[in-house]
Amino acid sequence: MAKQLVGPFERHLEKAVVAVAGLALVGAVGMYLITSPNQVTINGSLVSPSKINDELLASARAVRDRVVGVRSDVQAPPPVSDEFASLIEPFNEAKLNVALVGAAAFRPPIPIIDPPTAVDGDKELVKVVDLNKPTATSGRSTFTLYDSDDEPYREVHNWSVVSIVFDREKQSKLQASAYGGSRKEVTFGPVELQRRAQRPGGIWRDEDWEMVNAWPALEMPAPPAFTIIEENGQYEVPRKQYMELSDYYQLLNQPETQLELLRPLGMEVYNGDAWSWPELVPVKELLVQDADILIPGGKAEEYPDDRYGLTDDTKVKKFVERGEELTFDQQVEEGYRLLAAARTSRDINQAMTAYNISFGVANDVRAGSRAKNLAKKCMAKAELLTDDINREADRKPVGGKVVEDADEESAVIERYPRQQIWVIDAKTDSIASGQTYQYRMRVSIYNRLVAEPAKYANSDDAKVVFISSEWSEPTDPIEFEAVSHMFATSFDPKQEKISVEVYQWFDGEWVKARQRFGVGDRIAFTTRATTRSLEDPNKAVKAKVDFSIDGTVVDIDFARSYREKKRGRTRDGIQLGVVGKECSVIYVDSAGELHERFVPLDKKHPFKSELGNRLWKPGR
Repeated sequence: MAKQLVGPFERHLEKAVVAVAGLALVGAVGMYLITSPNQVTINGSLVSPSKINDELLASARAVRDRVVGVRSDVQAPPPVSDEFASLIEPFNEAKLNVALVGAAAFRPPIPIIDPPTAVDGDKELVKVVDLNKPTATSGRSTFTLYDSDDEPYREVHNWSVVSIVFDREKQSKLQASAYGGSRKEVTFGPVELQRRAQRPGGIWRDEDWEMVNAWPALEMPAPPAFTIIEENGQYEVPRKQYMELSDYYQLLNQPETQLELLRPLGMEVYNGDAWSWPELVPVKELLVQDADILIPGGKAEEYPDDRYGLTDDTKVKKFVERGEELTFDQQVEEGYRLLAAARTSRDINQAMTAYNISFGVANDVRAGSRAKNLAKKCMAKAELLTDDINREADRKPVGGKVVEDADEESAVIERYPRQQIWVIDAKTDSIASGQTYQYRMRVSIYNRLVAEPAKYANSDDAKVVFISSEWSEPTDPIEFEAVSHMFATSFDPKQEKISVEVYQWFDGEWVKARQRFGVGDRIAFTTRATTRSLEDPNKAVKAKVDFSIDGTVVDIDFARSYREKKRGRTRDGIQLGVVGKECSVIYVDSAGELHERFVPLDKKHPFKSELGNRLWKPGR
């Protein structure tokens, strides 16, 4: 084979190409694997992918801080005071005659920058005048009530009527001062009553006050609920709710409603104590107060009907209509009843009728000495009362303030400055017999700016519907007599028993019975006793009566030592008799208290004699 001729260059070219390729490979490895071409320049520095996010976050925060902290150039506003002055005084600026009268004041427009907020008024919640000390009447009566079918039935109730005289004129002036003359009319709301019982030992505690569920009383619905909202920069009540409240006010302000709130009537008395209210004003003034509510601004002859029953036919007329004749005792009783009514009503006709009835008894030869003596006393009292009423009539016209002579038909009654208010506590089992109570009252008036928050300095005052007075001071203590009384009258040592005489209140009358008891016996029994017939008030019947004393006999001492006290010529006026021995009985009541009755004292006890006189007897 012939040998090829190859030069040195060709011979080493392949090696040179391989060398160059190797160098290129080494450069690529260095660039991509060693020097990391993924790095970028941030703020003049190369940053690898692992740190690029942190660098970007730091850069963004730096930019934010520069933006927040930058201060803009403040440009002072051009002065406009001279321009404002020229607008306020346009005539001077224009060099016109300043004596000319401008048709309107020129004021620069004032832009509202901030959103409007609710604006309050300047009214303060009106106060209610202080109440004077209440006065109360009380008693126990059998009332005629009616069921849902209008069928009559009778119940015995303890009752109390608590009353004050409210200064309406002063309250009206307070409202005129606080709310303005257009809101001075006084509209009364519910009257509240509280009662507390006396603790043993004669102690009174403030924590014992409790609310009385007055009865009879007008039951008013609760005022409608409403909300206060902010609308157009002012506080207000939605119109629908406002109208509901307005309707409620119209109901409350009805004359009949106001009269029933102020002076509710009692129940029909069958027997027992006659229902009455405290005589704080003469009854004729009370009728004027009624007229002032029912027919304000009416004429004097337009008095309302006598809702208190003072002008009803008397017992005498009723007996005459039935063709019956009153006994002398009944005639005297009627005279005293008319006298008491005239003392309250200041009715001269009632006083004269009481005098005439008593005069007839005092000069009738058939009348007994007791009836004649009582009739003469009634005559004397009626004569004095008649004189008093005549003098009062000469001093002032009947019916309060009038603009003309009271005898003229055109005399007009002005708005009366005061109103007597009372509350009745007579609900079944409300007042416990044998307890002593005190009462206090609180009067409320309707808020004449209720639901008008924009007029109050404090918009929450508009939420108050009824503004209440402070509680009055307590009444004098009122004692309600127990329904039963016991007196030890005799004893039997052989049988180891004590005889007692029990007086019990039954259907409006006091009845009496006797019974014997031993140690451990409860003092309670049932027997028949003489009382008034329910069908015929003048007829006696033997009714079954439950006699009961709150007590159980725990001991009978048949030889109890005692010394009788008598009046004597000693320094203290008391003389002690000789020591004797008699019988006494000790019993315990449901409260755990011990009581002792002593036979010689109970036999001639003055209260026992008084109860004996209260017993009903035919013809009395």
